[in-house]
Amino acid sequence: MLYISDRKKASNPDNEQYDNDYFKDTLKEGMSGYMDYAKQSRPLRMNFKNLISRIYPHLSPDTSKSVLDVGCAYGFFLDEMRKIGMSVHGLDLSENAIQWMEKELGIKGTVGLSFDAPDGPFDIVTAIEVIEHAPDPHSFLDDLYKRLRKDGLLVIRTGANDTTAARLFGKRWWYLNPPDHCAIFSRFALEKLISDRGFALLEHSIIPFDRVGLNNMFLKLARMFESERLGRLASKLPALVVPVPHYSTQLLIARKR
Repeated sequence: MLYISDRKKASNPDNEQYDNDYFKDTLKEGMSGYMDYAKQSRPLRMNFKNLISRIYPHLSPDTSKSVLDVGCAYGFFLDEMRKIGMSVHGLDLSENAIQWMEKELGIKGTVGLSFDAPDGPFDIVTAIEVIEHAPDPHSFLDDLYKRLRKDGLLVIRTGANDTTAARLFGKRWWYLNPPDHCAIFSRFALEKLISDRGFALLEHSIIPFDRVGLNNMFLKLARMFESERLGRLASKLPALVVPVPHYSTQLLIARKR
């Protein structure tokens, strides 16, 4: 496990990295946050549909009905899960994101951290690009474990620091992204972490590519090379969907023992 951010600062839920501008068009100092998350709906939903296709074989038709998405943002993943008959609930630190999800999608949500999540129990708990934000990944997973029913599914998607892309780009690897990201895991470290917290591994793989908006891709490049010029260019580009191979992200699916 690679720690990349100050733990005390990162643990403060009121810090400016997660204010109500986090999911909006932002190129503030440090270029933290997203390129207008709502406008990235199309590529995000395409990626989420692919993710659901990976989760689906592990579902039980009789019991896999309820989903808690921790770090749900605007709820696009939950909306896609709802389309296949799931009862869904979202949790996010951004009050703005939860309000948007409830108003625009009609999906109920809770504002807060992992320990603020509803008790459940849920059949599926997902953390998509979230565990890297957690100042204490062990406590984070303990909170998720408590919200799952016995034999429930845990789904984690996060960066992998033992990939070719991570080694190739080194300190410029886009997934490091401090102070938003606190810790990045190797595949071995993540497997050990979930095993130590009471989960049995079902599937673990590297995601070869994602679909992203062209503007968001340039925002990532701006962060990698600390280029304000690329950042300004990103804000002017359309959200044209392009496939981007990166082999940087790991998908882990496990079952609560």
